[in-house]
Parts: sequence; structure tokens; C-alpha cells
Amino acid sequence: MTLTDWWRQATPIALAALVALAYGRLDQYYVSRTADTGVLGDYTLAQRLIEPVLFLMVALTSTLYVRASGWVMSQGLGASTARQVWRWVRLIGFAAAAVGSLVGLACSVLVPHWMPHYGGALPFLWIGAACTVFRCINLGLTAFIQATGAYRLMFGITVLSALSVTTAVLVLGHLFGPIGAALGVCLGEAVNTAVQIRSLRQILRAGTPHASPAS
Repeated sequence: MTLTDWWRQATPIALAALVALAYGRLDQYYVSRTADTGVLGDYTLAQRLIEPVLFLMVALTSTLYVRASGWVMSQGLGASTARQVWRWVRLIGFAAAAVGSLVGLACSVLVPHWMPHYGGALPFLWIGAACTVFRCINLGLTAFIQATGAYRLMFGITVLSALSVTTAVLVLGHLFGPIGAALGVCLGEAVNTAVQIRSLRQILRAGTPHASPAS
């Protein structure tokens, strides 16, 4: 791989990361500008309680890109690779849903007992748990798509996700307040999941990687 090749492949990944960082806290900014400090405190606490689930799944899926790149290089994008990819996607979804539910149930018991002034955080917590399932699945899907060399496609999907999350937060936040903003993030992440699944299916059916991820 030449320096030019590396730069051409790395640039979309870096830009996608910047876009993701730009809209990652949009909901909290929106709530901070439209609600009182008490609601913002509830919202922030809910985010902090559910974030460890996402961090755990990031750790568990951190090797997926390397693993998937190995499948692409050794097996191509045939039926065997497709089976392994979708098996991992299902596993990530089930694991995120299970862990998120356990955290939600535990916090539903502990928060009213230990932090009674933050009882308003529970609705945000459960919405955040649902959103985290989509985010965890998206992490795995992104790893698989990038393993096929579709870096520019992934950048386009990230931009689309930013637009969908921004639109949903602003519209639902205007209609339903902070709860709407939280639901907007969840809806935007669900759209991201649907788009990535469709894109990955098309790549696997085509059977040809966009580029060799390790070349």
C-alpha cells in the first residue's frame, strides 16, 4: 500500500469520525437549551448510567474489523462470510439488549431508593437503553462494511445518520420536549441501522470487496 492509497482510504474514516463526534451530543445540547436544569440533570444522569453498556460493547466489538478483514481476504464475500457476519450482528444485538435491560431494571430499583430526586431520569434511561441497542449493532455493522473496503460508502452513511438524528431531535423535541429529543436520537440510530443493514446486504450479494482492507 502506498502513502496515497493509505490517505485515500483513511480520509473517509477520519471524516466519518468527526461527523459522528459533531452530532453525538446534539440531544444533550438541545435539552440544555430548551429545558430547565432539573430536567437536564435527569437527562444527563440517564445517559451516564447507560453509557457503560455502550463502552462494554465497544470493547467486545473492537476486534471485529480485524476479524472481518481476515474473512474477506481468505474467503471473499461468499456465503460463508455472510453467515458469519449476520451471526455476529445478531449476537451483538441480543447481547446489547440483554445488558441494557439488566442495567435498566437495576437502575429502576436503585435510582428511586438512592437518588430519589432523580426519579425523572427513568424514562430517559429506558429510551437510552433502546437507543444503545441500535448503536451497538451499528458499531458491528460499521466494522463489517469497512472490512470490505467501502470507506466512502461508510462516510456517506455517517452523514445521512447525522442528518436523520438532527432532524428527528429537532422535530420530536419541538413536539414532545426532552422526551421527544431522546426519542429522536433513538429514531435516528434506528434509521442508521436500517441503512447499514441494507448496504451490507448489497455488498455481500455483489460478492466483490470495494478494496482490500489490508493491501
